[in-house]
Amino acid sequence: MAAAAADDVASPRDDDPTLTRTQAPAVDDITAHYVQHGAVQPKPTQPSRHHEFDYASKAWVLNVAAAWRAVRRQRDARLTACDWVVTRAQEAGEPVPEAWRAYRQALRDITEQADPCAIAWPEAPEA
Repeated sequence: MAAAAADDVASPRDDDPTLTRTQAPAVDDITAHYVQHGAVQPKPTQPSRHHEFDYASKAWVLNVAAAWRAVRRQRDARLTACDWVVTRAQEAGEPVPEAWRAYRQALRDITEQADPCAIAWPEAPEA
């Protein structure tokens, strides 16, 4: 049995003159649209995965706390990835090379930057 089109399905409200039956656009992701004044509107492109759509203003709003959490996770991963340099220097009884000390300090200072969506990551020194 074939599925009925939306206009072919009877509704108890079909006789209500204040209602107008419309066909919503076929979309795979219903979160990609919002309704404004009874019309389905596409959302603008999400600026980053840390932006949440504010239905009141019809705009994307940065979730600052989530963005900074992601920056800290990335920073922590980069620090962990170079822990071997510190360990090797300590085991050898030598100081940590200055380039690596500066790099690790720059990573620790990363949260002093103003915009969590535009982080200027320092370059790791050559191993």
